[in-house]
Amino acid sequence: MIYDILLKLKQNKKLYSCSITVFHAGAINNRRFVFGREILDFNMSGIRFRGGETGYEEFTVPMEDVLSVESEGKTVFKRKPRIKKVYPR
Repeated sequence: MIYDILLKLKQNKKLYSCSITVFHAGAINNRRFVFGREILDFNMSGIRFRGGETGYEEFTVPMEDVLSVESEGKTVFKRKPRIKKVYPR
């Protein structure tokens, strides 16, 4: 599903201006933003992008860690939040 959305954005030449929110355990609020200009490539398993402190390091984020995709101020995709079930004792 996310792959199809990114592919459509790439075909319409809007991938450069999109913003992707991904789950990142070490970041503030467990989120990291990947901008379209940082994306090098993507496939069915993940997104490869350039980032880090120097801006030249390459990272890969699995597709299941993508939380939302925004393009031109509109939310194109948003993952449903996982609700932790608490059972009474």
